[in-house]
Amino acid sequence: MKIFITLILLLLNFSVLSLEANLAVEDSWPPYSDKLGKGIATNIVGAAFNEVSIPVKITVFPYIRALRTVSNGELDGCYSVTKQESTQKQYHFGNEPILKSQASFFHHADYDFKFKNISEIPNGTSLVLIRGYEYGNNFEKYKKNFKIFYVNTQEQIISMIVTKRVSLTIMFDEVAKYYLRKNPRANEVKKAIPNHMSDIYVAFNLQSPKSKLLASKLDEGIRKLKASGKYEMLLRF
Repeated sequence: MKIFITLILLLLNFSVLSLEANLAVEDSWPPYSDKLGKGIATNIVGAAFNEVSIPVKITVFPYIRALRTVSNGELDGCYSVTKQESTQKQYHFGNEPILKSQASFFHHADYDFKFKNISEIPNGTSLVLIRGYEYGNNFEKYKKNFKIFYVNTQEQIISMIVTKRVSLTIMFDEVAKYYLRKNPRANEVKKAIPNHMSDIYVAFNLQSPKSKLLASKLDEGIRKLKASGKYEMLLRF
């Protein structure tokens, strides 16, 4: 019996030691992940898996394609994905978010935005969003009220706002700051009310037997980073 238990433990240890996390990362979400996949989110994910001795291989994609590589089992997981009702039906998540990020409504400076919450925004208002992004459970309730246009990049969003092709957009605050710092027409874009605070995760394939173990080990790694104080340093990029 002792020999049997020892063999089981050895096999479990071997399975962890042989694990590798093959992940997709979005190419248009700086400072969290840029066109090369570099940024705060990548640093946290890499450091967390390093804490539990699991190597990580990163492949960079547009967000919608990154999600597809996980859904079809091509890769183990992708980030940065909001954990909400719609995504929990499609992916496996751990318990520890890799970070939190607030998203807000933005508009052209000439647009008279005087609403206190999303429910007050008139039906039919034009809104541009990133294709495939999640914008929180509350937004899903009001999504049908907007005339929505989808694009692939943050630059396209800002272009549509400054040229007044749409009235509103939703951008993550730190991402908006990153892009607007480099845009000569930044003063034409104004931040309005918050949309949601997003818990950002690595989303793993729902069917893969690796997913629960990878998610659990990532949780462990994030907890170790926080306990050591390294996590706060990584958030500063």
